[in-house]
Amino acid sequence: VREWAYIDDVVEILSRAIEIDADLTWPVNIAQNHGVSIYDSAKAIKSIIGYRGDIWCNTDRADGAPIKILDDTQFRYYFPDFKFIDHAEALRRTIAHQKYWSHRP
Repeated sequence: VREWAYIDDVVEILSRAIEIDADLTWPVNIAQNHGVSIYDSAKAIKSIIGYRGDIWCNTDRADGAPIKILDDTQFRYYFPDFKFIDHAEALRRTIAHQKYWSHRP
């Protein structure tokens, strides 16, 4: 399980951070306190692109922490009303962007 950040969200947060009247001289995690598994992300991508094949996962060789979700307490202190773009919608937008640019010189 991982947290996923859509680039439009990151850009919006950084733009807002410039305008905040606070001392942001230390790191603030862009955190949602919510994650999506890599497998669920793969299934969503499969659905979006219309892939009909199988998805295979090798769970015999775990790599790193199984869950990487950040506490959003500090982030919410500075950005209490920020709404992240839904993961599935972010995947749709990313795939559409890739399709658009893959056909251009």
